[in-house]
Amino acid sequence: MVTLFLIIFILAAILARISVLILPRPFTMTGFIRKKTSLYVHHIYIGLIIVVIVLPIAIVRGFSTAILVLLAIGLSLSLDELSAWITKSKYPERKEFIATVILYAIFILYMLALKI
Repeated sequence: MVTLFLIIFILAAILARISVLILPRPFTMTGFIRKKTSLYVHHIYIGLIIVVIVLPIAIVRGFSTAILVLLAIGLSLSLDELSAWITKSKYPERKEFIATVILYAIFILYMLALKI
């Protein structure tokens, strides 16, 4: 389960980064929400909403593969945006990207340490 979680966690981060770099703003996940709702939404909000909805379900019903995947995506989106806050930089800048890689590495090592 930990391996699947980490794979989805990393894939979600890669997809979030690629979408920001390749797609024009209106076609990104947050760009679409901003355009439709006029709300200034970062992907940390989407990640936290996913975690807040799914975690209580996991606590009550147990961890299924679907819940594990959703939690990995939610946590990945949240952690990715956290690096911009820590570095006080705009997304995507080099120092913010380096901070993201460091945060992900720390989290992955933490998860692997828990697995032992």
